[in-house]
Amino acid sequence: MPFCMSCGTEVPPASGFCGNCGARSVGNADAAARPAVSAEQVLFNQNGVFVSNSRYITAGQTYAMAGVTSVKMFVEQPSRTGPVITMILGGLLILGGLESLMHGNPLVLLVGVVLFALGLWIFKKRVPIYSVLLHSASGEQKVNQSTVRGFIEQIVAALNQAIVARG
Repeated sequence: MPFCMSCGTEVPPASGFCGNCGARSVGNADAAARPAVSAEQVLFNQNGVFVSNSRYITAGQTYAMAGVTSVKMFVEQPSRTGPVITMILGGLLILGGLESLMHGNPLVLLVGVVLFALGLWIFKKRVPIYSVLLHSASGEQKVNQSTVRGFIEQIVAALNQAIVARG
């Protein structure tokens, strides 16, 4: 049996008004016309990151999807100037060391090879950092930084799905 929305009294289904306060009662037709509350739909849940159609939780921070206007992946390229300079210096020492090697002194060549190898190793170790760039009415924020591009792409795809599902 339905209840009065004003005073909470039980109202017979056939009656259109509450017998206690006189307010119009909500019948079955009115209940069907009201929008149904949709259940939360989980779109992504991995490594401490949770995305549903209504919220985004990461690193102890919760974002309401209603406030998110857009999302994209942001790529931050590391500076590789230092390793390149080290490799150039090592290459120059290798060239100079070839001449000193003819005179019986392999030390300059050895230092050049070590510097070049060190520069190359550092160059390869510097990888891009991928982030989720979240836009809302209060501005933009970089969240969920990772060196794994696929992980960030999955989060961005789930967030875009949540924005579409929100309507």
